[in-house]
Amino acid sequence: MNGDGIVVGTDSENVVVTPAASDYPVSFTITPTAQLDKVDLSGVDLNVYIHGAYSDSGYIGNSGASYMTVPAWTASFDRSVLLSVDDPTFSAPTTTTPDSAYASWYTAAPTPQTLGKHTLYVEAVQGFSTSAAATRTFNVTK
Repeated sequence: MNGDGIVVGTDSENVVVTPAASDYPVSFTITPTAQLDKVDLSGVDLNVYIHGAYSDSGYIGNSGASYMTVPAWTASFDRSVLLSVDDPTFSAPTTTTPDSAYASWYTAAPTPQTLGKHTLYVEAVQGFSTSAAATRTFNVTK
């Protein structure tokens, strides 16, 4: 979540293995926590722990019958517009406030401390993507 790995959920299933069968379908369900609703995920890992007699002599294969249903959204819910005055690196950006439709935004831009020409940098962030900065120059006069 936000670039860091977290546990989505867990499940435990038991399967009795006999020499007569070669495939053992194992149904399982993992219900993610509400904390993950509308959060950007960069990937989902499935970790399987196998133990017991003869567990080292088998393997897990994907027969094509395996699948996961993961809800998806068409766009990230992590959206923002950042503003920076005279700093193209956005080391200390000003966060803006979007309207309810995310169609426009507003903020109070910090006033430069010196007279003269200045540059305003603005970039949009959505999920893991950041736009190229748009720039506008302006002059501060006495």
